[in-house]
Amino acid sequence: EMLPVPFTVGIIDLDGAPKTSAPPRCSAAPQKLAVGMRVKAVFKSKELRQGNIFDIVHFKIIAEQQKEGQ
Repeated sequence: EMLPVPFTVGIIDLDGAPKTSAPPRCSAAPQKLAVGMRVKAVFKSKELRQGNIFDIVHFKIIAEQQKEGQ
């Protein structure tokens, strides 16, 4: 499926996964993203899930990284 342009992708390190990264879409604008940000997966509805990585629609920011020294 073609993504509408522009779109943002990133490399996401999954909590609890042994050195695994996921390259999904992010729902945030590029200027709002930073290395080390916490994000949360947004899944398809339960009826449409197939039990694989494609069940993740995109990731959204859940907490912005605090600036050092604050």
